Amino acid sequence: MLLRPLNLFIVALTQFLLEFLILIPNLEKAGVAPVLDMPRFLLLVLSTVLIAAGGYVINDIEDVEIDRINKPEKQIVGRLITVRRAWIYYVSLFAVGLVISLYLALYIDNLPLLAIYPAAWLLLYLYSRYFKKMPLIGNLTVAFFCAFVAGIVWFAEREAYFNLQEKSPEVFWDLTVIFGIYMFFAFVSTLYREIIKDLEDYRGDKENGCRTLPVVLGLTKAKTATTVVGTVFLGGILSLAMYFLQSDRYSLSALIFIGLCMFLPLIYSLVLTFTSREKKDYKRNSRIAKVLMLAGILLLFFL
Repeated sequence: MLLRPLNLFIVALTQFLLEFLILIPNLEKAGVAPVLDMPRFLLLVLSTVLIAAGGYVINDIEDVEIDRINKPEKQIVGRLITVRRAWIYYVSLFAVGLVISLYLALYIDNLPLLAIYPAAWLLLYLYSRYFKKMPLIGNLTVAFFCAFVAGIVWFAEREAYFNLQEKSPEVFWDLTVIFGIYMFFAFVSTLYREIIKDLEDYRGDKENGCRTLPVVLGLTKAKTATTVVGTVFLGGILSLAMYFLQSDRYSLSALIFIGLCMFLPLIYSLVLTFTSREKKDYKRNSRIAKVLMLAGILLLFFL
């Protein structure tokens, strides 16, 4: 589907878990009230979802020719709907989200929050138009935006967050570590999957003049780069396990989850990276990488 409803649901779920499972309980522990009440928080989530939705639309508009080669059976723009109608959807999503962002920025007296919205749209447009056709830059852009999903919650609640620093430095640093861990995993896991997707889409990207990492370096060197990112990811998982072992958050269930849902799948994915030869093999590896990203979200239940 054009707007990828499952992906948009995951974006919304991530922000809800961060707000109500992580942020608010820690604020309440120190007697600090959150900046956003429920209706305004829902609007914040909606504006983030609209950014992601707009990114999907403009990406499909720019990828009409590439999608005819890489995934003709899933192509929407240019097959099921016209490019002109897709542009109408894109502009409409931007307009609605801009109004919401303006309201939120005025409500919490945080005008920089308003600036984030058009900046995010511009960056996603540049990604779809230019960056994704360049080696690594496009991958880093998408990884940044996945970390941004968590970062926007922190930014909107930054007044409460800094009040927490004054009232309870210990809780403040604990919360900082949690947000840092999640944003790190969101960034690295996304970067890892994005390079795997470039391996999967190698043929269509090469035929359409895209200079992705596999096209520029060749498949073997691109696999090596993927392994380097995967190794950093693996190191993060091992560090997380040590964090649980040494902190008061230790629980056997958390370690089992990390082992079964993160460590072992990543090891398997790294093996697949070098053994993959056909598009179906890369597609399987991409699915495993997506499971790892989902596991990162579920990890919030243990932090």
